[in-house]
Amino acid sequence: MQMAEFSKLDGEKVILENELVVLTDRRVIDMSTGKARRKTLKEADLKDITTFQKIKGGRESRMQLGLRSGVVGLAMLFLSYLLGLDILSFLPSFFEMVAFLVGAATILIGVHFVVNSWARIKPHTTIIFLIPTSGELVVSFPGHDSTEAEALIRSYTRLRRGL
Repeated sequence: MQMAEFSKLDGEKVILENELVVLTDRRVIDMSTGKARRKTLKEADLKDITTFQKIKGGRESRMQLGLRSGVVGLAMLFLSYLLGLDILSFLPSFFEMVAFLVGAATILIGVHFVVNSWARIKPHTTIIFLIPTSGELVVSFPGHDSTEAEALIRSYTRLRRGL
């Protein structure tokens, strides 16, 4: 845990703690470093937060589907090559054309899935705490419908009711 990175105030109790956020009975402290590798912690007093919003973002990887689609497309192109040989000349050229078009389309779909999997934003759940005086406190958890994000929302809501 990253308990050493923040100091508790007098009489402050830690309600929820994980690698990304610490919720005390007085504050929400963002412990994530993110890509920018912030040097200072971002925090907000519970009294200053007016509302929060939970957002799901990112997409799951389709790399395996893209690779399988590419293999099927290559197999269809190979079939169209075999149909074009003189050995199988008794089959009409229509079958060769259909096999080629299906193979080419399947390969294109596979390439599309592979490229999108490389360039995608990974699935995440983001909670945005709105602070009218200073902006927003943003905490992001990996994965859709993160259990850690749900636990933070439940604990925060209970604390706000008690204020």
